Amino acid sequence: MTAQEVLELIQRAKDERAEKLDLSNKNLTEIPPEIPQLTSLQYLYLRNNQISEIPEALAHLTSLQHLNLRNNQISQIPEALTQLTSLQRLILSNNQISEIPEALAQLTSLQVLNLNNNQISEIPEALAHLTSLQVLNLNNNQIREIPEALAQLTSLQHLNLSNNQIREIPEALAQLTSLQHLNLSNNQIREIPEVLAHLTSLQELNLNNNQIREIPEALTHLVNLKRLVLKNNPITNVPPEIIRQGWGEEISDDGNPQAIFSYLKDKGKKRPLNELKVLLVGEGDVGKTSLLKRLLHNTFNSGEPKTPGINIEKWQLPQKPDIRLNLWDFGGQKVMQTTHQFFLTKRSLYLLVLDNRKNEQQNRLEYWLKLIETYGGNSPVIIVGNCADENPPQVKIRTLQKKYPQITKLIATSCKTGAGIEQLVQEIASQIDAIPHIKDLLPNSWFQIKTQLEAMQKSYDFISYEKYQEMCQTAEIKEASDQKSLVQFLHDLGIVLNYQDDPRLNETNVLNPEWVTDGVYDILNNHDLMVQKKGILSLPDLENILKQPQRYPENKRGFLMDLMGKFELCFPLDGYSPDRYLITDLLPIDEPDVDIY
Repeated sequence: MTAQEVLELIQRAKDERAEKLDLSNKNLTEIPPEIPQLTSLQYLYLRNNQISEIPEALAHLTSLQHLNLRNNQISQIPEALTQLTSLQRLILSNNQISEIPEALAQLTSLQVLNLNNNQISEIPEALAHLTSLQVLNLNNNQIREIPEALAQLTSLQHLNLSNNQIREIPEALAQLTSLQHLNLSNNQIREIPEVLAHLTSLQELNLNNNQIREIPEALTHLVNLKRLVLKNNPITNVPPEIIRQGWGEEISDDGNPQAIFSYLKDKGKKRPLNELKVLLVGEGDVGKTSLLKRLLHNTFNSGEPKTPGINIEKWQLPQKPDIRLNLWDFGGQKVMQTTHQFFLTKRSLYLLVLDNRKNEQQNRLEYWLKLIETYGGNSPVIIVGNCADENPPQVKIRTLQKKYPQITKLIATSCKTGAGIEQLVQEIASQIDAIPHIKDLLPNSWFQIKTQLEAMQKSYDFISYEKYQEMCQTAEIKEASDQKSLVQFLHDLGIVLNYQDDPRLNETNVLNPEWVTDGVYDILNNHDLMVQKKGILSLPDLENILKQPQRYPENKRGFLMDLMGKFELCFPLDGYSPDRYLITDLLPIDEPDVDIY
């Protein structure tokens, strides 16, 4: 739009005694001097221009109620603006303002003040005189401190101070009893003051990405709170799966506080977990089972047979008698390795076992580290270089630690001579001390369910989620959010296999991991499926492949295929009835007959 066309718009507004003028997105470099003559204006929009200065003459617009100068290049708010005593909304976000003038406090009719995305480093105490203010947005600035005087803004309903440099929440903020939304995410806050529980109107509290270590129980008094966001904080008094439980798939569900509040209210009926899942992973024939026997019994058998599937052993370190370690030893056969990823979990300790007689490529070191990183998150990894009596480890540990910081140490061992085993035990003990969730306080009712399920593992391969919910109800775990938190905890601990994030799988709790591995093993090793059907499987085929109908009932065979699909071991072929799947590991090496596919 040309300058002439802008002037014509202003003239028309003057002639019509217009109450509203919108000159947004007009490439203006200044506010036209004709605008202050529009004394009837109540709404003035100048968004998305290149205006660098607010002229003092704008103060003549004494009827103005809404002024929007968002996304310009303004560096200063003139004191003359304070003469706009009818102003209710002042929008100056996305500019270059470095200071809020104290005189702004004279705008006593102001209800909304947006100064986000500027360069402001300080909130003047005089702002407390804006007693009509309902919305204050100061996010994305350089503010270091919240003045206690802000507590006088008794009409304030929405306060956003995210993405600043704030270290402390003043207790006086608890006087904002009308506050409904408080966003302090992405700051440097270390503590939530208990007096925030007085904010009884609060519906949303966002403290994401700070340095908070503890959630005070007093927050459970926030009876109207619908959203509590605490991601990316080093919280120690509430387990991460409880906090994660509030992270819904939909934004509107994100931050449901009920699981956290239930946990905090029940804190007096808790005891520490004192348990850790330890997974021994690596290629076949590297000595995982020999290492397990050395750790458990200090014995060595040169003819140690290969582990069929999965072997789980309980272990207690002499120096940590109160901690139970659940050691998972995986079979190393190639066909079984594809199933390992089903059981790799967060909140665990990994022993990645290598054969020192082989190089990194032969040990597939990067493959295992990426797999652990994908499914184990930040779980610590100890690399164990086995057969040290024949060869030292061939691992560039410092280079690897830069790429995979979860690697804690490389330890050379010999299961044959026992060399390095004591050092490995000491490192495991050290990691136990470094993993805070081992000492998480958990409700006694959770331990009741855990004990029941462990007992059921001897008789049941799986149970339905509905059956699990019935058990929870009997144990007085009635909230659905608490039940989900518990099943995630049990999954990470290795008591059950449950994928809450996948609607195809979340209705089944697998109690016996070998029910899964044996079933998948039978599918991947089926001769007819490989030779005659070229890797294409129909669901009815499973009746002949899984020859134990009581163990693999018809209504659970699809679960195995969906699990394989989740980890991309098979892919559904669209347009077929009954359902057909392509199993990539069984594809012929030679170029196939395309008509088959």
